[in-house]
Amino acid sequence: MRILQVHNLYLNRGGEESVIASEGELLRERGEEVHLLEFDNKSLFESKLPFWKRFLYLFYNKEACTRFRLEVLSFRPDVIHFHNLAYYASPALIREAQKLGIPSVCTLHNFRWICIKGLLFRGTKICLRCVGYRFPFWGIFFGCFQGSRVRSLVLQMVIFFHQLFRTFTYPRSFIVFNSFIRDLFLKSLIGVPKERFRIKANFARDRVFSTPEERSSFFLFVGRLIDYKGIPELLRIFDRVSQPLHILGTGPLEEDIIRFAGSHGHIKYMGFQSEEEVSKQMRSCQALLFPSLCYEGFPRVIAEAFSFGTPVLAFENDNLSTLVKDGYNGYLFSREDISSFAEKIQSWEATDPNHEPLYTHARKTYEDLCIPEKNYHQLIRIYKEACTPSPIKDDS
Repeated sequence: MRILQVHNLYLNRGGEESVIASEGELLRERGEEVHLLEFDNKSLFESKLPFWKRFLYLFYNKEACTRFRLEVLSFRPDVIHFHNLAYYASPALIREAQKLGIPSVCTLHNFRWICIKGLLFRGTKICLRCVGYRFPFWGIFFGCFQGSRVRSLVLQMVIFFHQLFRTFTYPRSFIVFNSFIRDLFLKSLIGVPKERFRIKANFARDRVFSTPEERSSFFLFVGRLIDYKGIPELLRIFDRVSQPLHILGTGPLEEDIIRFAGSHGHIKYMGFQSEEEVSKQMRSCQALLFPSLCYEGFPRVIAEAFSFGTPVLAFENDNLSTLVKDGYNGYLFSREDISSFAEKIQSWEATDPNHEPLYTHARKTYEDLCIPEKNYHQLIRIYKEACTPSPIKDDS
């Protein structure tokens, strides 16, 4: 098949770009022809364009649409796979695909089209206030987008515009990571019927299972150093325990991490690391720590950890609980119960009879959900369905 991937680059590269690159590579390895059309949000937010032009681009960017049409006419894809459509290349591209007669699918990596912040998270807590409103005002009132009520209003107008003109009814399928996320979108008024949703987990490359006896004594955190990833909570936990912790990543709270590591000898801050080094750390650690406070989507770092048989310790929420099963492939803790989280780490021994099954179960979860071959067949099935003129049936 000929597949065109379309994506707006984030100002800070993250897991979404890695997922898109991995899917493209996976498809090419199996003989599919894949092109990636990327747009850079820096050209909108960091440009010297007048405000009125940037405002209009959020609704319809003529330059982006022209570039998109030229790419489609040149490559002639069988199907278009949309990813992030905020902000430089807006959902207007979905309408352009419809005009050109090319079927499309869209992966909902986050909650952008039902929450202007994209996280369903406000302040320090999960927030669902805007779900179910056609034009939710709470996000505007609280200035959820970039801390600005004006910018929040503008973005909400963009979302409402595309809801009003039924833009989100054009893709043949919307890919989500689990039934919980699907049901959240169904509660919204985005206008996508249930039969259009397809459930597909993220995948990770197959790694060699690492037994408990082969592992070192440290725990591992990999991710962006920002408040909603639970960094303050992570530091509170390791202020109570003496087990070693390796932290990989960068972000706004990097200075806090550096100061904390400087006064706590059991903490090792390693900054940004290559994929090879991350893999080495995951293979060797006792467990991956995932203290995120928000729903996330399908964290690829967890899929990668499970590929090594590395269990995950995390804060519990309705979305993460679909992936991490307490006492099976990791442990889940209430966010309010920092002491239990700390006690579990302090007393951890990989070869403890109660812990050893976690490693084999983590690997089994990977084999059940995250292997590349299964992901490939799911993608191809979704693409072929999109290319079929007959009505799509619900199989999820």
